[in-house]
Amino acid sequence: MSSLIKFEFKKLAKKRTNIITVVVTTILTIIFFSLPAINFECLDAKGFKAISLARDNIKNISIKMTEEQVTKDIKEIQSLYADPKNVTKDEKGEKWFNNDVYDKFINPRRDYLSMISENYANPKEFLWISGLVDIKLKDGAKFYETRDSKVSKLLNQNHEGGNYSEQEKKFWLDKNSKIDKPYTYGYYHGWDGILGIFGSLIFMLLAICITVAPVFAGEYQCGADAVILSSKYGKTKVIRAKIGAVFIFVTMVYFVNAIFAVGMPLLTFGVDGWNLPIQICNTIIPYNLTFASCTLISVGIFYLVMLGIVSFTLFISAKCKSPFTVLIVDVLILFVPLFLGDGADNGLYQHIIYLLPYQKSMIHLFSAYISYSFGGLTLSLISMRMLAYIVMTIAFLPFIGNAFRKHQVQ
Repeated sequence: MSSLIKFEFKKLAKKRTNIITVVVTTILTIIFFSLPAINFECLDAKGFKAISLARDNIKNISIKMTEEQVTKDIKEIQSLYADPKNVTKDEKGEKWFNNDVYDKFINPRRDYLSMISENYANPKEFLWISGLVDIKLKDGAKFYETRDSKVSKLLNQNHEGGNYSEQEKKFWLDKNSKIDKPYTYGYYHGWDGILGIFGSLIFMLLAICITVAPVFAGEYQCGADAVILSSKYGKTKVIRAKIGAVFIFVTMVYFVNAIFAVGMPLLTFGVDGWNLPIQICNTIIPYNLTFASCTLISVGIFYLVMLGIVSFTLFISAKCKSPFTVLIVDVLILFVPLFLGDGADNGLYQHIIYLLPYQKSMIHLFSAYISYSFGGLTLSLISMRMLAYIVMTIAFLPFIGNAFRKHQVQ
C-alpha cells in the first residue's frame, strides 16, 4: 500500500503544472504577507523605518490598563483639549488638536487611544479619538464596566432574524466572565499583521484545488480510468492510495505556505506581543486568548477548512468528467463570499456565511458573537467552523471511492 501511495504522490509532486502552481502560490503568499510591513506607516515614515518608530512609541505606553491608568490617559487628553492654545477649527467648524499637539501627543499613541475610544462606542458603531473629550470621569473611566455593558447591549439588541436566545446569552456572558482583566497593552503589530490578512491564503487553497481537481477527472479525460478499474487493486487500494497521496501532498503545501504566512510578518515586525491579550485589538472579543494562541488556532482552522475543501474536490473530481468543471464549482464556493454582506447579528444568513471557507480577517472571526445551538449545547463560531470541516472531510471520503468505482467507462 505504501508503494502505491508513493507512486501517486510522485505523480502529483512531479507534474509540471502542479510544480508551477505550488511555486506561484508560495510566491504570492510571501508577497501578500510582506505587504503589512511594506505599507506600514507611522508618523511621517513608511515601511521598516515606520516599524522601528512604532515599536519605540508603543514601548513607552506598554502598560497594565487598570481603571486608574485609563482614567489618567483620558484626563490627559481632556486637559490638553481644554487649553485653547492646543485647539484649532477645521473647514466645517469642528474643533480638534492643532498639528503640533496632535503630532506630539496623539499620533504616537493613536492605536492605543483609538482602542480606548472604541470601547465607549455603541455596538456596530465607531467612535473617533475625539470622542474621549466627552467622556465623564466623575467616577473614573469605568472602562471595563463600559466594556461589559457594551457586550450586554450587543446580546440584547433586537435585529430581524438575529435575536439571541437566553441559552446563547448565558453562553457568551460566561465566556466573557473568564477574560483576564486588566488588559496589558503593548506592541503587537507582527501578530496583527498575520491575523489581519490570514484570509489571503484562500489563493493557496485555490491552487491546491487546481492540483487536486484532475486526480480522478483527469483519469477519465485521458482514458486511464479503464486501465485502473480493470486492474487487480483498481477499485480498492489504488483509490485509497490516490486519496492518501493527495492529503499528504496538500498538507505539505499548506504548511510551507503557513510558515511563510506567519514568518514574514514576524521577521519584519518582530515577535513582541505574542503573550498580549487579543482584546487590545477589539475590547469585546469574547475569547480569553493571546495573539500567539489566536494565530495557532487560525493556522489549525484554515488547515481543517483546506482538508474539507480537498475532500469535497476529490468527490466532485470522481463525479465529473472534466477537471475544469471541478474548478468552476470550487471557485464558486471559495470566492462567492467575497461579494456577500454580513447580515443580521446571529441570524441564519450570518450563520451560513461565516461557515464558508473565505473570511477576510481572523480578527473578524474572533470578534463575532455568532453561536450555534443544538438542544442544550451551544458552540461558538470558532468551534463550529472546526467541527463543520472535520465532518465535511470525513463525510465525503466514502463517497469518493464509490463514485470512481461506479463510473461508467467510455
